[in-house]
Parts: sequence; C-alpha cells; structure tokens
Amino acid sequence: MDMTIEEMKEWYCTLPDEALEALSNQFKLLSEPMRMKILLLLAVREQTIQEIVKTVDAKQTNISNHLALLLEGNIVGKRRNGSKIYYSLADKSF
Repeated sequence: MDMTIEEMKEWYCTLPDEALEALSNQFKLLSEPMRMKILLLLAVREQTIQEIVKTVDAKQTNISNHLALLLEGNIVGKRRNGSKIYYSLADKSF
C-alpha cells in the first residue's frame, strides 16, 4: 500500500506518544537474542524455567532475569500448578 506524504503525516500524527513509547519498549525487549530464544520455545508450548534452562543451556538466574523483563512487558504470562510455575506467551500473535 503506497501512501502519500500527507497521508503519512496524518497517520503519524495520530499516534499518541504513550503508544509510541510502549511500542518502542516492546522492540527493546525483543532485541535481546536470549529473550528471542525463550520466546521461540514458548511459542511451541508453555514451559517451566528448568525446562528453558536445559534447552538453552544457560544459568537459571540469567533466564529468570529475562523472564522477569518479559513478564513486566506483558509479552510472557505465567501460571502456577502446585510447586511449578509455567511460562507461556501472553499474546499468541507473537
């Protein structure tokens, strides 16, 4: 779809700064390779932190820190089942 300069200006000016900030933050979260590895795993199925650690061969503290950021950004969700916590994509469109 081709847009004229005027159409682009009109479209651009309708985006509130808060929306641009939120979008920018999501891109920042996705720009880290380990986080992308985690998201690719969670796209297949929900997983515990232990499963993620074994698959990507990283330290649990590292994965935990990445998951905390992804949770804060509402990209990943979690649910508890007994003593285990399962992580999954919060938005399946990822």
